[in-house]
Amino acid sequence: MIRTADGLAFAEARALFTNSPTGRDRLHRYNGVASDILPPPLNDPELFDGGPGNGYVFAGGRVGRAKRQALLVRALRHAPGVRMVIAGPPDTGADAAELAQLAAELGVADRLTLDLRFLSRFEVADLVNNASAAAYIPFDEDSVGYVTMEAFQAGKPVVTTTDSGGVREIVRDGETGLVAAPTAEALGAALSTAMGDPALARRLGAAGRQGLVDWELTWPRTIERLLA
Repeated sequence: MIRTADGLAFAEARALFTNSPTGRDRLHRYNGVASDILPPPLNDPELFDGGPGNGYVFAGGRVGRAKRQALLVRALRHAPGVRMVIAGPPDTGADAAELAQLAAELGVADRLTLDLRFLSRFEVADLVNNASAAAYIPFDEDSVGYVTMEAFQAGKPVVTTTDSGGVREIVRDGETGLVAAPTAEALGAALSTAMGDPALARRLGAAGRQGLVDWELTWPRTIERLLA
């Protein structure tokens, strides 16, 4: 029924756009229709002007099982000395409680800051700009993710996983970030590498920012394509 309803709606459209190659491939697989890729730009790129970094990994965005912050907490156990800030609104109170309990059980609570609430854009930008690296490990996400784009805009490298979906389209291992297997051990090693080599982190972050420039991902450009 859903596919039939989607098909009727798509048939009325003059053009179809999806937010990533992952979304495009899903649309073709499930509905048999073609689409163009048109990712949504950041609304406020000027807020993410970067900075030298204060020695922590920032993991922002919605907090819940699909975003896998619990795996990041487990990874800290395999990343000695690495500090992390996880900030964003939890899907449920149980999600927030789980992270705090897990951090205590694993003995990493002293290296983990949990700010689990809805943050203003200025608060998010401040956390991104002052981070040394970012981590974003959703499971099979259909887009590159605003968290990734915010980090790149600020010149920060992104650590992600091999099964994170659309994020992998701009986070390339050793080029704009680090890509690890979705295990606590592998992810911990990637976090340690990102934080233990500041020169590498700066190089990867700069490449990520240049990638956004080359992509021409702006609202004027996006609107131009929609109106065409």
